[in-house]
Amino acid sequence: MERMVDYMKRKTYNNVVKATKMIQKKGYSFEEANEMAIRLFDENTKEMNSIEFYIDKIQEKIVTVAERIQHGKANHQITHIYLRDANTREEIGVFKHEDEIPEEILQRPGRRDWDRSYGWLTINVN
Repeated sequence: MERMVDYMKRKTYNNVVKATKMIQKKGYSFEEANEMAIRLFDENTKEMNSIEFYIDKIQEKIVTVAERIQHGKANHQITHIYLRDANTREEIGVFKHEDEIPEEILQRPGRRDWDRSYGWLTINVN
């Protein structure tokens, strides 16, 4: 009896869900990740490589500080925004409104490891 291969080769519901979750970990929304997963299965199931091979080739999504703030505000009650440098951990500033944050900082990439607690949104800025 041939052993079942762990690679996602066929376009089944469960495999599309697994692929979508893997792509979401790269910073994409559910909708974007799901669309990409379906497209990968449609375009690459006849190839010799597994879907995981193609998912590994997908770049991390670059999300700006402004986008991280919008996501935080959409999902939580935010009263303060705390920004710190991702490399040095130095405080960039504490802001009550995103309008107070300089534009050059808003357009910088925000790391994925942001945190929210008690009305504070902490974002590590690249």
